[in-house]
Amino acid sequence: MAWRESPLLFIPCKQCFWQLNSENSSNFSPFVCEKAILAGFSARTNSAFVHLMTVNKLLVATRNPGKLAELRELVSGFQIEICSLEDLGITSDVAETGATFRENAVLKARSYAAMSDLPALADDSGLEVNALGGAPGVLSARYAGADASYAQKIGLLLREIAATGSDDRSARFVSVLALARPDGSVRFVGEGICTGTIAESPRGSGGFGYDPVFVPDGYTLTFAELAPGLKNEIGHRARAAKLFAEYLRDNSGI
Repeated sequence: MAWRESPLLFIPCKQCFWQLNSENSSNFSPFVCEKAILAGFSARTNSAFVHLMTVNKLLVATRNPGKLAELRELVSGFQIEICSLEDLGITSDVAETGATFRENAVLKARSYAAMSDLPALADDSGLEVNALGGAPGVLSARYAGADASYAQKIGLLLREIAATGSDDRSARFVSVLALARPDGSVRFVGEGICTGTIAESPRGSGGFGYDPVFVPDGYTLTFAELAPGLKNEIGHRARAAKLFAEYLRDNSGI
């Protein structure tokens, strides 16, 4: 079964909302909303036709508490119950064998959707440094070894940049979000990019991962020094999540 549903809500579609708030709404007759028919959820009220939507569960397929917290915040405006791998007791890992962020995100979304019997949103993201030819890239989480701390990964990153002798410290964070259903269909893929530079040394105590050495363009502070709310506006994952939010609005949910 592809869906697990909790209590029902009535949510107007864009056309219904416009009609209900127009000057002629008092003369408005009930009508059939095409999007409601296509979605399979509909109900007639005294004044208009509205979408009948369910509050759906969505698995955010990550074990990274920082990513989970960011994504919870970024989709908090929708009637979606977020659950994590830990919430569902899923301990299996999906090998990230893709050559790109997109391939890995889709691979994880499909695999975890099948495991959980829920729609799954997976993220693959990382840091690309120009002086290192785009490294660490898809290996960002395993840079310096799978068991290395991020302090060790950052240390290795700074040493390798220094070893190039290049003055180019430009870099970018990339995040790809993919949504898949238990039947294997991929419903959404979106990419967010945030460009910036690599600081000479780590600064700040906020964020996670490579945040202490990444200075986004237009700012002098690292992601780890910026307020979390600001990072959630300008960051790579925030930009990918905004595309996901557009998908949710346009498709009346997951």
